[in-house]
Amino acid sequence: MTDLAPDDQVFGLIRFDRLGAAAEYVSMPAADLARRPRQISHILAAALPLAGLTGWQGLHDHAGLRPDDEVLVHGGAGAVGGFAVQLAAQAGAVVTATVRGADDAHVAHQLGAQRVIDVNSTAFAVFPKTVRRFAVPA
Repeated sequence: MTDLAPDDQVFGLIRFDRLGAAAEYVSMPAADLARRPRQISHILAAALPLAGLTGWQGLHDHAGLRPDDEVLVHGGAGAVGGFAVQLAAQAGAVVTATVRGADDAHVAHQLGAQRVIDVNSTAFAVFPKTVRRFAVPA
């Protein structure tokens, strides 16, 4: 992004070959930045890039996700898991997510999980059968 102004509030992910990611102030290429949406906090904006990248890499770079694949996402309402649910659903996969509690179950469904397993519920007994569906053949 090159149309940034000096007072714009931005977020981004420092490239892994650069030092200083934990510094209070950093310098980085404008192309690695985006304007922070006003409806999210600075803290949330700071967490988005790495969680999103981790979800993307796990699904696309490492697992080679394809449409109609069945995907199991643990922590489907969390930072990385929430991105993984959205990215897998957007890619056309059938998504099952594990969560903790009814609020997280609602979030995972909203993010695109077709099936949600609440590990705190008595229905968690079905989990061993569910997991076998996701086993990767040797």
